This record gives sequence, C-alpha cells and structure tokens, in this order.
Amino acid sequence: MRTRMITWFAVSGALIMLAAPAFAQQLDRATVNSWADSMEELERWGDRQGELDDDYTGAEDPGDFQSALAQIARHDREVQRIIERHGFSSGGEWAAVGSQIFNAYLALQMREQEPEMQRQFQEQIDAIEQNPHLSDEQRRQMRAQMEEVMGMMGGLFTAPEEDIAAVQANRARLDRLFNND
Repeated sequence: MRTRMITWFAVSGALIMLAAPAFAQQLDRATVNSWADSMEELERWGDRQGELDDDYTGAEDPGDFQSALAQIARHDREVQRIIERHGFSSGGEWAAVGSQIFNAYLALQMREQEPEMQRQFQEQIDAIEQNPHLSDEQRRQMRAQMEEVMGMMGGLFTAPEEDIAAVQANRARLDRLFNND
C-alpha cells in the first residue's frame, strides 16, 4: 500500500505542483534518471514497510502533496535519505523535479495524441454543421465552445522542448513508473 501511496503522491503532486519556480531547472536525461532512480528506490523501500500506520492517515489528500511528503520525510528519515542519495537536497526539490517531469510527460503524451484529437474534433464539428435541428446561431455557439475547449487543452499540457526531450529519452522507464498500480 505504501508503494501505491508514494507513486500516487508523485503523480498527484505533479499535477498539483505543475509550477515550482523555486526549484525550476532545465531537465536533462541525468536528472530524469536520478528522479526515476529515487522513485524506484522509494517504491522498494515502501514495499518493505508494510501497511501504513495512523501517522499517514492525512497524507492521501491530493491537494496537500507537499505537506504529505514532508510528513512522511519527518516520520521516516529514510525517505529523506533516499531523496538525498539521488542528488536532491530536499523533498521540495524532489517533488518540484517530479512535477516538471510529469508535466513534460503529459505534454509528450498530448503531442502524440494530438492528430487523433484533431480528427475527432473535426468529426464533431462536421456533425454539428450537418445537424438540421440546429440553428445557425446554435451551430456558431457550439463551434465556439468546442474551439475554446480545444484551445484550453492545447495550452494545458506544455513544457519546454528540452524537458520533453529528456522525458522522451526515458519514456519506457517513465511509462512503467507512472502507470504502476
């Protein structure tokens, strides 16, 4: 259960902490590998710990990733040692780098899925345009809403090209980490 919690914290926290300017740095393959190494070691460590105790009951709130991670690090010095062993000075830096990695990972996935999304978007627009039960005003409004949603989705998952390249170079490994149930 602890393994799932640590993985869940990393993924949830990445979504919540998409911008962490205090620790922002350009990702490179070595940084991504260090973070992935730390995640794998944390998962192995978590597997050896067994079930969570009462000290962690508040730690599953996805809106409070940083304090949950800090709570775990405070109660389990080994978490901090693992993070530091992989080159991170603090849980905050580790979480920020994880967030940056996950953001680039999502941007890469969206880039790969964009052609299919565009195809589906065009099919929906065509269906609206061909629907005889809609007025011209309704068609215009629906099209505008769909274009707004597509625009927001496109801007939601962006990352620097260098970050995306570093994630791409480690794609198979990150796929395993982020899709670990």
